[in-house]
Amino acid sequence: MVVKGNAARRRGGTLPGSRFVASGIFLIVALILLGSGLLNLGPDWAAHTGHGNPGTFTAKYYQCNRGDCRWYGTFQPTDTLTVPRDDVGIVGGAHINGGWSQVPAVDTGDWSYVYAKGGGDQWEGSVAMVSVGAVVLLLWLWFVVARRLLRRRRGRVDGRT
Repeated sequence: MVVKGNAARRRGGTLPGSRFVASGIFLIVALILLGSGLLNLGPDWAAHTGHGNPGTFTAKYYQCNRGDCRWYGTFQPTDTLTVPRDDVGIVGGAHINGGWSQVPAVDTGDWSYVYAKGGGDQWEGSVAMVSVGAVVLLLWLWFVVARRLLRRRRGRVDGRT
């Protein structure tokens, strides 16, 4: 039996597909936040704590993408055994005066960026993303999974008496 719009509301229910769609959206948001935050947290935290391969970043060009502007250039590691990286961005509060400026930097293994010495505050955004993603995932687990399991358990207990 399909219950349409106003009839479902009068009975105190919701439309059948709306719960599924809402819970799916919450799960997707939680997984995106957790995945993106965890992907960036390792390199961000390593730069913040001073770990990584030290070297020098040489700025070559400035590029803006959707309001996010960064310097790109070459990273030359202090260690002569490590291969220099070309066409990488720099994050973490580097103070670059113009093209061909050089600043101390750290390579923490991020695939597209190196970090200014000191690491800046990039880690705060990653921690926030992981935290919000974890809260949303826990809420999803409670409202979707745990409540469904509790309803089933109540149904079994009620059926036995």
